[in-house]
Amino acid sequence: MESRRYRRLYDRLVSPVYDWSLAWFSLPLGGNTRFRRGMLEGLAFAPGERVLDATCGTGSCAVALRERLAPPAGLVGSDLSLGQLRVARRKPALADVSLLVSDASRLPFRDGAFDLVAIPHALHEMPRPLRLAVLREARRVAGDEGRVLVLELDRPANPLLRFAMAFWFLFWIPHPLNYETRTRRDMARHGVPREMAEAGLAHVTKRALFRGVMQAVEGRA
Repeated sequence: MESRRYRRLYDRLVSPVYDWSLAWFSLPLGGNTRFRRGMLEGLAFAPGERVLDATCGTGSCAVALRERLAPPAGLVGSDLSLGQLRVARRKPALADVSLLVSDASRLPFRDGAFDLVAIPHALHEMPRPLRLAVLREARRVAGDEGRVLVLELDRPANPLLRFAMAFWFLFWIPHPLNYETRTRRDMARHGVPREMAEAGLAHVTKRALFRGVMQAVEGRA
């Protein structure tokens, strides 16, 4: 989605109800807290790692990351929407986390500023050129030794589960009523691991989560 439209939509309309909608959509996955924690299962975090949540939204994934990071780890959250960040700043678990307005395709950090850059549940909203730009920027700020982690929707192999997923997540609503329809389908067609490799990331690995409904894809910068 074009950045100006994104800010207008999320600042004015989506932010006040965003956490409520997450709670509803994550019910089949055990609820938002269990879902966010489950997305990070199997990931290792080293003491003192510098971590950026580059599309933090209202901070739900940042809260789960904060739980997993060992002090004195440095966690930073950024998002294009000030409205989303206002909600995140009200969460006690993020009281010591720096949260700033930033475009994930043009991050205000030096090369190699972080050990891990997370992109949770945002690429499916972006057209392909923007997805690749965000992944390349994540690679840049992760540096030569860093990691990039993408948390996203996936396409389960079970056709009944695909049908249930499409119904629950409102995939049946066509574009433009559901503005994510085109970009989500395009992301699925190209594949997150393939686009991460195309953006210059190496040793890309994918973990299927929640019976293939979700995926966690990690690559090395």
